Amino acid sequence: MKKVFAIGILCSLSFFACKDDLEPQMLPPLLAEDFFTFNNSEVFIYEGDSIVYNDFDNTVDTIHFFYKDSIQSIDTVQTQIVYQFERMISYDGASYQYLHNYNINRSVQGVLRYGNLSNRYILPPKFYLRTNWDGNQFQSTVEQKFIIDSLANVDFAGGFRVMVQVQQRNDVNLIEEIKETEQYVEDYGLLYLYHKNVRKDINTGNIKSGSIVTLALKP
Repeated sequence: MKKVFAIGILCSLSFFACKDDLEPQMLPPLLAEDFFTFNNSEVFIYEGDSIVYNDFDNTVDTIHFFYKDSIQSIDTVQTQIVYQFERMISYDGASYQYLHNYNINRSVQGVLRYGNLSNRYILPPKFYLRTNWDGNQFQSTVEQKFIIDSLANVDFAGGFRVMVQVQQRNDVNLIEEIKETEQYVEDYGLLYLYHKNVRKDINTGNIKSGSIVTLALKP
């Protein structure tokens, strides 16, 4: 097992030690394959929080949980590499039970995450700062624009590595707020995610229903 490291929320919130943001002209195109390179039997422990708002009974439920993601197989098919993960869940950090499987497919189209999680192209094959793409490409669903909104050098795993922050959704109005941000770093894949999907009271701005989920890699 070559890694499990603590990850904070966002580089801008000082959970990372960061150098200056990397402008496009400072780098050759970054390659998605460099951010998703795993070995057999690797295990990743994530710690998360879920807040669910229910306007039917006016309750707010908060759940603290852990995921254990283990690589079950690595398959190479022509130009594709498919990593199959088993995800288990725990509410005390000790006793885990099976939740579901999911796959990370690395190909010439980019990095596709699919399974019980939503099917999305989470990175294009090559990219710079501000590169955008359709996360639902090659699927018969509505276009969803993803964008690289931050690149930074982070002090991670004994040296500076490139971290990429992807904004997947940022739809905000008087009655709805949908924000989805994920971070990836070279060789380690997903480090952090923040998914917020809530409906608000148009008069007060208070949240009526929906959920907020955060997930971070744990040492």
